[in-house]
Amino acid sequence: MIYLEFLDFLTGENILSKLHAFEYPPTYTFLIQPDSPELMNLKSKIDEKFYPIIFMLFDRLGEIDSEIT
Repeated sequence: MIYLEFLDFLTGENILSKLHAFEYPPTYTFLIQPDSPELMNLKSKIDEKFYPIIFMLFDRLGEIDSEIT
């Protein structure tokens, strides 16, 4: 959740509510369509200098998830 709030801050968009709109039925996991126009629009608003930080955060999140399971 912290990572998504960070992306909200970087883009100035309300990404969390937009991602929740994609969630159906409500579960802990949901599918994000990476080529959807809405997501492409949000990606275009992130300054490229933040990409390494964002990738590092999501890589670490994946490591934590694999440690838990």
